Amino acid sequence: MSRLIKVILLTTVYAINSPILSSQTGPGGVGNTDGSNGQPENILWLDASNGVAYDGSNNVTLWNDISGNSNAAVPPVATNQPLYVANGGAIFNSQPVIRFANGNNDYFRIEDNDRLDNTDELTVVTVFMANNFNGNQGLVSKRTDVNQDQAYVFFTDN
Repeated sequence: MSRLIKVILLTTVYAINSPILSSQTGPGGVGNTDGSNGQPENILWLDASNGVAYDGSNNVTLWNDISGNSNAAVPPVATNQPLYVANGGAIFNSQPVIRFANGNNDYFRIEDNDRLDNTDELTVVTVFMANNFNGNQGLVSKRTDVNQDQAYVFFTDN
């Protein structure tokens, strides 16, 4: 095969595949910010190895949303700050983790965003390990208002 034919063939293959490859701009190459080009819409993406701010005691002060939609998670008060652990050990493949201490009511709050409401499709992927289960413990929850019925919650129940 001549060199010219190889160049034309490679250019054609690249031109056909480049729109497909470039449409997935989300974290990990999954989806994108607005769901364009037929990709999943990433509204919120929290990753312990990316976008975590913490103080000198490793208390998490901010967990940035890396989906591109600015849905940052913030502990409402200092007593609710979980810990950043740079090395999650063998169980988590030595990756960073956010440790929610048992009994401390550690949690994050994300400001209300209409894009988190009124969905007829929802995919939640959560990687967690519990040392023990004491009653109901929330993993992910959302409601629009204390007087609204529109809510979703994922929790553990022993």
